[in-house]
Amino acid sequence: MKTGIEASSEDLNKRKMRYGNNEIKPRKATTLCQLLMEPFEDRILQILIGACVIQLAIGIFENGLAGAVDGISIFIAIMIITLVTAGNNY
Repeated sequence: MKTGIEASSEDLNKRKMRYGNNEIKPRKATTLCQLLMEPFEDRILQILIGACVIQLAIGIFENGLAGAVDGISIFIAIMIITLVTAGNNY
């Protein structure tokens, strides 16, 4: 009874043609820009961005630059969320 694989070069070439090389293909690297843009696909973060813009506009319109504090606070929260998520996915 014969078991195992033939070690002839002809058999190896046939196997390479049929199955390909026994290699792991390298994964495509994720860039920093992709990591930073990924959290913006989240609906909650998009709502926060909208709230930030609206709050900045209303605050500055009603109270000048002093009214921008709430909008700036929301913007800082958005930046924290983005950086933590990108760092986590790295």
